[in-house]
Amino acid sequence: MEIVPNELKQEFFNVVDWLKAKACARKAGMGTRLPWAPDWIIESLSDSTIYMAYYTVVKGINEVNPEPEQLTEAFWDYIFLGIGSPVKVEAATGIPMEKIKELHSEFSYFYPLDARHSGRDLIPNHLTFMIFIHDAIWGRELWPQGIFVNGSVLMEGAKMSKSMNNIIPLVNAIDRFGADPLRISLMITAEPLKDADFSPELAKSMVGLLEGLYARAQRIIAEKTNVDYELQEIDLWMLSRLQSHISDANEAMHELKVRKTIHAATYDLEGDMTWYLKRVAFDMDHAERRKAINHVEWTVLDTQIRMLAPFTPHLCEEIWELMGNEGFITFAPWPEIDGALIREDAEELETIVKACTEDVSNIMKVTGIKPETIHFYTADNWKWKILAKAMEMQAKGAVDIGTLIREAFKDEEMKMKQREVPTYARILVDDVKKMPEATLKLRREMGFVNETKLLQDAESFLRAEFGCDVTVSGESDPWIDDPAKRASRSKPYRPAIYVA
Repeated sequence: MEIVPNELKQEFFNVVDWLKAKACARKAGMGTRLPWAPDWIIESLSDSTIYMAYYTVVKGINEVNPEPEQLTEAFWDYIFLGIGSPVKVEAATGIPMEKIKELHSEFSYFYPLDARHSGRDLIPNHLTFMIFIHDAIWGRELWPQGIFVNGSVLMEGAKMSKSMNNIIPLVNAIDRFGADPLRISLMITAEPLKDADFSPELAKSMVGLLEGLYARAQRIIAEKTNVDYELQEIDLWMLSRLQSHISDANEAMHELKVRKTIHAATYDLEGDMTWYLKRVAFDMDHAERRKAINHVEWTVLDTQIRMLAPFTPHLCEEIWELMGNEGFITFAPWPEIDGALIREDAEELETIVKACTEDVSNIMKVTGIKPETIHFYTADNWKWKILAKAMEMQAKGAVDIGTLIREAFKDEEMKMKQREVPTYARILVDDVKKMPEATLKLRREMGFVNETKLLQDAESFLRAEFGCDVTVSGESDPWIDDPAKRASRSKPYRPAIYVA
């Protein structure tokens, strides 16, 4: 049996040990009489925690509308356990044999139940008793498949109460915000063990987010073409990032962490799409590039509405139909990770462009400069050679400055830089030691990166982002414009910058 969240499993074990000493019958109150001692009443939780089994057959029982006395032990033995025969049950109860078979079939179809959802306060009683009674009657093969423990619903951090006048009737909330914005604004604040905290302002923001998604979907669908295209690095970056968001959503949904799932499908994915569309804005006028961009946007949209369908079904069904799909998105498969689209190298390269953009923004913020020109200086080849050697040493154990310098001077190019190599090696050693293992492995596999070309390809974006001229050069290029002597500060994956 799965317990969600998993960290609560131990609480169930604790309750089981504690319940050994709990009385199973009492003298007062309502409940079922103990068969062999009628003056005792069975503890109510001992016979009231399997109502989910009753739910499977109550509709059929109501159709027959029998007298209570007709629902004998033999009747329930056949319905729930398959013991006896429908012929004998019909004879003993007067209930039609076909209906008896139907009831047993209904129970067998729906059991075991997939999940029981309830609050944490019911672990010491209802939920644990439910396990006891299921095991006593049916055994483990018909235990509930899982128990999901959740919180309550608050209104802007406060408990809902008539006295506080903070209750919004559901029908009024739907009229005010719409069904989908209401659903997603409730679930985006909810996590197992956490109370869902509803906020009208959040619901309004969800209206804007979903309207934006619908408007973008209409544009993408209107521009759809079925022609050949060639993807560039920035396109591969976006498709690779999409796989990460699918992975995050999958992991979260497995544990019913719907807030994290929604974040992956909205804010996280939208953040990458915003960056992507800024990066390709100047490509929109080129017919060939526009085809590739539309393919990327279509792929993202198709994935996004599949992930959002459980939370905003009405909107997603509308977009699904507009995209020309048949049937309902409700029955469409959940997105799966496409390993062929994972491009860690493309993601790593894009971090260089992002880091440069952030560095320039920080320089402008600190200095108050409104730039006329931004100069980017990329690291010389010899620095990449030392980096490769340092990463190799770190992968084998640990890198140290002395060994790194000695190894570097075995290269003829390094011997010409007697002063620069030791200085740079000391800086580099600290960087490599702090490098995450996954990053170290990836950068070793990638080897030398042509950062000059990377930034030159992004020049149009950078000029538009900062509203000024942009120059990109290697730190030793003969034509370099380096009035502030910043070029020598460049490092692999971290170009030097001068804002003028």
